[in-house]
Amino acid sequence: MTPLRVGYLGPAGTFSEEAFLGFLAQSPLAHGLSIPEDHRQTYPQLSALFINAQGCDVLIAPLENSTEGPITETIDYLIGHPEYVIIQDLLLPVRLAFMVTPDFDPSTQTLKSILSHRQPLSQAQAYIFNHYPDAELSVWDSTASAAAYVAQHPQQGFAAIGSQNLAALYGLKILETNIQDQTTNSTRFVVLCTPENPHCAALLTQSRANATKISIVFTTPKDVPGSLVKALDVFAKRQINMCSVVSRPAKTGMGDYMFWVDINAPAPSDFEAALAELKAVTSAVKVVGCYGSLAL
Repeated sequence: MTPLRVGYLGPAGTFSEEAFLGFLAQSPLAHGLSIPEDHRQTYPQLSALFINAQGCDVLIAPLENSTEGPITETIDYLIGHPEYVIIQDLLLPVRLAFMVTPDFDPSTQTLKSILSHRQPLSQAQAYIFNHYPDAELSVWDSTASAAAYVAQHPQQGFAAIGSQNLAALYGLKILETNIQDQTTNSTRFVVLCTPENPHCAALLTQSRANATKISIVFTTPKDVPGSLVKALDVFAKRQINMCSVVSRPAKTGMGDYMFWVDINAPAPSDFEAALAELKAVTSAVKVVGCYGSLAL
């Protein structure tokens, strides 16, 4: 069988690449996998990853940040594309570094603009406003593309925020590390595959056999009082812990919503009973994945 093709946000040096490399090095699902360099495809934005990665067997995408909350673009895509399921989630600590070109001296030069992806800019607001309140904030598709631009314009008074790895990749100088507002800042990534893909059959079987978490999407009958309570009570009365509940527009009309629920995986018989009852009190149900969690 030919090697797997994997797609994730890029270019090199992004936190998405860190998550991918952590998956390869630490996940039981990755043992024995062959993923050569030319089978690793990077995409500049989430939309490009989801829309243009049909040739990939596995996708890795951010789902949630501990500071900024759910990545709704990923949730919406998984809701609208039932062909993808989660086979693993990855919890990556996000430690942000503040980088400039080697000859930039903040004590004698004015820092004009700070470049990064919108998430790190939001996750380091206190540092930015305390140290560089007058700097313009410039949003880029990725931390890596922002760092590359800073490196290419050494005379402009630019800085980048991202992984420390970017400094070595693009020849930048780190002025300060761990500038994130929350010391526990982390991002949850999900590893996705399609059950119909022959490359993914073994991965899917293994993920279900070792599941510690289950993600479910459902809709409730419209304008029926208490319908959401009835749906959530399916889990509560069985002592099934709900890790998170996110509501998203169903895109079928104003006031129509879908609900994404993460639960701690119960015994298979308890889950089957809960799922059967959930189907009885909701309009539609989709199991997005039964999978294990890995702290990187």
